[in-house]
Amino acid sequence: MASNWEKKGQCQDAVFCNGSFYLLDDRLNVWKIDVRDIYSAYDGAISQIKTGFYGAPGPGIMQNLWNEDTKKSFTYLVESVGKLLLVRRYFNLKRNKWIETKKIEVYVCEFGKSQWKKVDDLGDEMIFLGKCCSTSFSAKEL
Repeated sequence: MASNWEKKGQCQDAVFCNGSFYLLDDRLNVWKIDVRDIYSAYDGAISQIKTGFYGAPGPGIMQNLWNEDTKKSFTYLVESVGKLLLVRRYFNLKRNKWIETKKIEVYVCEFGKSQWKKVDDLGDEMIFLGKCCSTSFSAKEL
């Protein structure tokens, strides 16, 4: 079974959302691994692994022309109240010692359409971005 697997790209980020793992590769592709059906019986026999693909939105040409320095970006996957978010953080390096965030873009995955929609307002949701993991919280629940 392992001989059927092929390498798609290096994993940059991963998140668990609604029964599936979502992996962001180094080409900004988002891969879905549906694990709800991975165990078909109590004995742990593997039945199948469903996969899917959601191409992530890249920086637009106007973003690249707007400021040469903001071509640098980090991309994160975040689960937020059952929604899959893709967050792009544009930055400048200051004296090669620290990062100055210049702009943040947030997209929500529209699973039925297999596309990403830009989000301008998160409502009461707060997003925390990190190298190893990212998370979100409701301001009302804190």
